[in-house]
Amino acid sequence: MTESMAIEVSGQIDAKLGDVWALVGEFDAITRWNSEAIAVTVKGSGVGAERSVSATDGGVTVERIEYLDPPNFIRYSVVATEPSKPIVGVTAAIRLSAVDATHTNIVWRTEFPAGLNVSQSLADAIRSSLGTRIDLLRSSAGRV
Repeated sequence: MTESMAIEVSGQIDAKLGDVWALVGEFDAITRWNSEAIAVTVKGSGVGAERSVSATDGGVTVERIEYLDPPNFIRYSVVATEPSKPIVGVTAAIRLSAVDATHTNIVWRTEFPAGLNVSQSLADAIRSSLGTRIDLLRSSAGRV
């Protein structure tokens, strides 16, 4: 069995902590900042809530909130994908911290469970995707 693996990307966003949290902490807000998400439905609220995100490529990903500590931290897991992708069971965590009144640090960490074979190309794609998502948040956070 292979060991678990994590990928972490961080950056700074020129926006208030609360504005960034309004985008990542509100589980239904993904379509407000992620151009690859075209529709979202959410069942429940808080820990245990699940969102189903329809993407521009026609795929659907279902994610569940595992831990929530507003306005600084959210952890969610991928519980299903259609079509099937090798990311079911992956968890992601977003940690926010205020640099000052108008700037926020973000750390986005994705963890692959032990036993999930992660190719270098998949790891590189996830790393790139996290960086792109932070860039999308940068361009959207000031408009909240």
